[in-house]
Amino acid sequence: VLVFGQKPAPLQVTGIGHMPPGSPTIDYRLTSELYSPPAEEHLYPEKAVYLNVAMGFLPPQESPLVGPGPGAENGDFIFGSFNRLEKISNEALNLWAGILRDVPKSRLLMKSSGLEVRAARERYEDLFSDLGILPERLILLGSTSQREHLETHDRVEISLDTFPHCGGMTTLESLWMGVPVLGLCDYSKSVNRTIKVLCDPLDLGNWATESLDEYHQTAVDWTSKREALADLRQGLRDRVAEVYFRFPLEVEKSYRVMWARWCAGESPTAIDISNGA
Repeated sequence: VLVFGQKPAPLQVTGIGHMPPGSPTIDYRLTSELYSPPAEEHLYPEKAVYLNVAMGFLPPQESPLVGPGPGAENGDFIFGSFNRLEKISNEALNLWAGILRDVPKSRLLMKSSGLEVRAARERYEDLFSDLGILPERLILLGSTSQREHLETHDRVEISLDTFPHCGGMTTLESLWMGVPVLGLCDYSKSVNRTIKVLCDPLDLGNWATESLDEYHQTAVDWTSKREALADLRQGLRDRVAEVYFRFPLEVEKSYRVMWARWCAGESPTAIDISNGA
């Protein structure tokens, strides 16, 4: 921010639309109307550039194919969490434990850097034991290669998002691997809307719940719809590619609008690329 404060370029843009630095020397921020609706624009010094999606997604070069998933023949229904451990709030743990209690033949796979350490695994085993979930219902996995990390999604049927700090790239990776992500949308802060921001453009808005009870019930309900989940799994990658691969083109289009305005001597104002402006 100190560098941007010196205004080294005639136009300055931030791509972190949900966490802008709040600097008057930054002219624009890339965002979407779901992240920061026009009614909230008075809260930001940077002018909004509304895109159809607020972030792009570049799949790893060695991205594995979408697998068939564990399926009913595997027995237990497997929920997953791939977010960083520091994002997992006590409220999320309580909610996840409640889901597991209501779905007796279910397990939770947690994969995150740090869980390769025995003490960290024991901590989560103890936390869930206190909530009535035995250690054998947990699958705790640590850091691996990126390909192995992505392949682990084939062991999971639904990913459970953290809150109040939602996942970002973790959510897109899960969707890319065919695993829908269930989360909680909190409208009080823009960063807590991420699950809705990411899912709505994919016609998955129902996976962004708006209460703890809705999150819980949606998770439980989907455990009886494994055939529908399998069908959804096979189509998610195409949805992600169709929607999120357009991001660079929209950003480039916004740059041309910004530059044309600057050359004409106009002051920065909001730009709406999502509507083809």
